[in-house]
Amino acid sequence: MTLSIGIRGGGLAGMAVADALTQRVPNCSVHIFDKRERLPHPERTFCFFGGSAIKEFNLPIAKEWPKVLFAGANFKRICDSSQRPYSIVHGEEYFSKTLSVLEARGVKFSWQELKVEISSNTITTNNSNYRFDIVIDTAFDVSEAKPLLWQSFAGHWITTASDRFEPGVATLMEVKPSSHRQSINFIYILPMSARAALVEHTSFCAEPMAPKWHLDLSERWLEEKGIADWQISRTENGLIPMGLAVSNRIPGVISIGSSAGSIRASTGYAFLKILRQSQEIASYVAQTKTGSGLESGNFVPSEYPIWMKLSDQIFLRALRNMPELGADIISNLLERAPEKALIRFLAGEADILSALRVMLAAPKTAMLRALSYA
Repeated sequence: MTLSIGIRGGGLAGMAVADALTQRVPNCSVHIFDKRERLPHPERTFCFFGGSAIKEFNLPIAKEWPKVLFAGANFKRICDSSQRPYSIVHGEEYFSKTLSVLEARGVKFSWQELKVEISSNTITTNNSNYRFDIVIDTAFDVSEAKPLLWQSFAGHWITTASDRFEPGVATLMEVKPSSHRQSINFIYILPMSARAALVEHTSFCAEPMAPKWHLDLSERWLEEKGIADWQISRTENGLIPMGLAVSNRIPGVISIGSSAGSIRASTGYAFLKILRQSQEIASYVAQTKTGSGLESGNFVPSEYPIWMKLSDQIFLRALRNMPELGADIISNLLERAPEKALIRFLAGEADILSALRVMLAAPKTAMLRALSYA
């Protein structure tokens, strides 16, 4: 018996869950619906602390960094990340590879659909109604999101005529001064070689900043460092909701992705979480297909632990309440937190005790002031 599965959304979550289902569920047919054109990927990157996940998901890694750098006005710190190397996957490579695999497995795609509405067992487009045994929702409307803060960013991929970068060290945060509008500002550098890197400016803010503002600050950083021999290969920008409340799930529909709690609130990382939730959905479908019945709407992929969500909420609320203290809070945390605990915390793999050691590195007075501010 063939199990029919309909998926709304052909972005990362839609592709990942279709990949997992077609690998692990025998005799299933999958149909993906999306409003965008074929290969709807942005020119962006997926970054994460890798380790065993790279082999587990057979990821097309473009580069790994065994060391990561954090810096601020009064500190500079390089941490060993070799056990969980900071890793990058280019979006175009991931989507192209996954799309080719899915099409070879017989997955159907309906691109450029003006309307894609879903309910239990049904996906409706402008032209047709489709019935499925299972419906999965990955859609996310950024215009309707109301997170605690936004992480907005933009940067240039550049090449230089001379050696300007340290290829083995990724700069995750070079913290800049805060303001009443942006609680945390930092420069983010991913050197692909001594002469090629992503130079990006990022901000945690109440309202998203324009890409041009980020690009101007990225270029100012290059000027401050005395790097004048650079040329732009391409430019990227993005917007990530931080501390986004999980929206009301549609009865009878499995949800995954940004609106279903896949984004780590305090960091914005979501890539590996989405891949793992996709595997959970596929395992559930494979197990229940041969069992007593499939009640897909009752399944919810694993979320982040309660203690992690609470600590992330506290951190983001402090930044939102008194954004001008953001640089002090994050700089103290990055400078003082134990190295191994910090990397595990950023990777989303910390237990509650190691996470507590990281959180206690934040300046108590500044955090209390921010949290007590109404």
